[in-house]
Amino acid sequence: MAQKYKYKSEPFLNGIGALLGSDASLQAEVKKSLRGGCALIEVRLRDGNVQKWILDSNRATFTKIGDLNDGKADAGSSANAEAVNTTNTLNTRNADVVLTLDDAQLVRLGRGKVSAQRLFLMGKLKVKGDVARAAIVERLLKAGAARQPKL
Repeated sequence: MAQKYKYKSEPFLNGIGALLGSDASLQAEVKKSLRGGCALIEVRLRDGNVQKWILDSNRATFTKIGDLNDGKADAGSSANAEAVNTTNTLNTRNADVVLTLDDAQLVRLGRGKVSAQRLFLMGKLKVKGDVARAAIVERLLKAGAARQPKL
């Protein structure tokens, strides 16, 4: 049975983690961009939904903070315990970058139908914080869009 999502953009954001875990060149690019660290990405949809994601270049993961805090990740293993500790530390600080846009625009971005730059220039995307880290997220979404079958 397929997972049901509240927002149409959720599969694109969830897919970044799988993509990052399977593409060594993308892992290297992210690791270089983040200088081997983590980034806290906050995605604010215009309807008020706020999601926080951790982009961890050392573990090659892109994880929604709630997924670790809601018990979906087993904190029993040392790797997951470390991830939960990292999550708790990052959750208490401000996001490195905040992206504000409509769910439909995030879907278009995830499908590769529009660039983040175009959305920004049209006033449909607001970026607050480290723009270089926002560019990493766009690069990951573009890489995911390139792997999707064209319908």
